[in-house]
Amino acid sequence: MNMYKLKQIPEDFIVKEVSERKFTEEGIYLVCLMTKKNYNTEDAIRTICRALKVIRKNVSYAGTKDRNAITHQYISFFKGREDRIKDLQLKDITLEIIGRTNTPLSLGDLKGNNFEIMVRNIDKAPKKLDKFLNYYDSQRFSENNVEVGRKIVKKDFEGACNILKDNHVYGDLIKNELKKSSKNFSTAIRQLPPKILLLYVHAYQSYIWNKTVEQLGEEAPNKVPLIGFGTDLDDSDTSKTIKKIMEDEKITFRDFIIREIPEASLEGTNRNTYMNIENLEISQLEDDELNTDKKKVLVKFFLEKGAYATMAIKHIFTS
Repeated sequence: MNMYKLKQIPEDFIVKEVSERKFTEEGIYLVCLMTKKNYNTEDAIRTICRALKVIRKNVSYAGTKDRNAITHQYISFFKGREDRIKDLQLKDITLEIIGRTNTPLSLGDLKGNNFEIMVRNIDKAPKKLDKFLNYYDSQRFSENNVEVGRKIVKKDFEGACNILKDNHVYGDLIKNELKKSSKNFSTAIRQLPPKILLLYVHAYQSYIWNKTVEQLGEEAPNKVPLIGFGTDLDDSDTSKTIKKIMEDEKITFRDFIIREIPEASLEGTNRNTYMNIENLEISQLEDDELNTDKKKVLVKFFLEKGAYATMAIKHIFTS
């Protein structure tokens, strides 16, 4: 089978968030369903905040969504006004008022996501699969995410700033803060939105998890620690593998306590080594209008939060 293609157009990759929350007609937070295209979640939120003239910290969401897709996710506005939302007109972003709640949305509110993915440039239909190895995929790491996270964990805030200064979205925030005080690197980093700041440390944490599972291979248990300052290891092969990786990285669990940037500290948890693919539907093959003499197929499924649809597709099409 030739290499399949994903996301040739945004309409090829549709994500619909499934929330654990129930919304009512009362509450201090206004909840909307945001549909976006050609924006990642944080950029979309910042665009909305500028248009509505609201403070960024007054808008919350449960999960981050990719830029190259059409995504539907819930966001909440502290003291949000329905009339202003209804009048909002933005390119590639729409907001639908859903209801209200008394607490802002957060990651714990996310059950998972439904996916509708058009897979292109194929010759034959894939086989059905009920689970896959739950690696973090490349979008977690981007170009410099791991290295920035590594430097933050190691308290090399100057090194992190030197990378972040070139970021096309947040670089100016770093540079402007350093103009005020050229050596106040941790304060400069704290100019980033908290979720973006955490994304970098999460990327480093995720990199270590992937490396651990890769080295363990078929010996990996059902759950593998996603390390942080609260991680407690035993004498298992998994623990020995993690310890060796940490020695090579020259870090300890306590390094995930970041006193200068406390919002970036991570306690650690466990991550499922395998993830179930629920409600999998694979349509009939059709001619692929974007790739000559090739076929395309629509694949639908549900994944619990934290899993990557691109990784599920990778396993479905290579198993």
